[in-house]
Amino acid sequence: MNKYPKNIGIVRATEEHKSNIKSTMKDFYSDEPVFKAQKIDVEKLDKCFYEPKEGDFTLVAIDKNNKDVASLAMNSIIKPDNALKQRTHADLYNKTNIELYRALRLWSSIQTDPCPFKMLNVDKMWEITILATAKQYRGLGLSAAVAKQSFEAALLNDDVSVICMICTNYLSAKIAQNLGMECMVKKHFGEYKDDNGQPWLKSVPEPPNDAARVFIFKKKNYIKNVVTNNALIPT
Repeated sequence: MNKYPKNIGIVRATEEHKSNIKSTMKDFYSDEPVFKAQKIDVEKLDKCFYEPKEGDFTLVAIDKNNKDVASLAMNSIIKPDNALKQRTHADLYNKTNIELYRALRLWSSIQTDPCPFKMLNVDKMWEITILATAKQYRGLGLSAAVAKQSFEAALLNDDVSVICMICTNYLSAKIAQNLGMECMVKKHFGEYKDDNGQPWLKSVPEPPNDAARVFIFKKKNYIKNVVTNNALIPT
């Protein structure tokens, strides 16, 4: 049984959802602990921060009354070169937005220090990359709902053997725990440093949002008949 309000339906994102996704993503970045601590101006972020990447699997929780994107989950199949791509993207802002640059370099460091691909001996993983809920819909369990359906979709994908969540806030870490994922890495943000030995972040978020947590789930222990009917994603 769904625990979220009856006026909410969860579907796979389409082109028609793009404009409302941007609004929800702005709320996400405004309150994301790392961005907030660095005082990053979300109004100046490029559109790539707000749109699902090509090939991503994105679920949206839609308010049937007004078509708002109340919540969303972005999912990607990632490979070992993902951190390098993140670093290359971060370098675009080295001269123009140093706070954003350092925040993005932090995220690329989280993906490599230590490297989960080497730890698990896999060449790709399903990552639940972003959970975002619009401010007016928070407290309704929607992030947990879209995360759960993302997780169940990942379980049914035979091309990946590991599901991953990199959490930079305490609430997303709780969701990962509730999905039965294992925390394999927990490091204080201050431990991630640049080539000069200085922390990437000049301002570290307050506890409990002061650490990165990497959660994984190995599908080899999964039995398909435990998937509930909620795993069937309507389109």
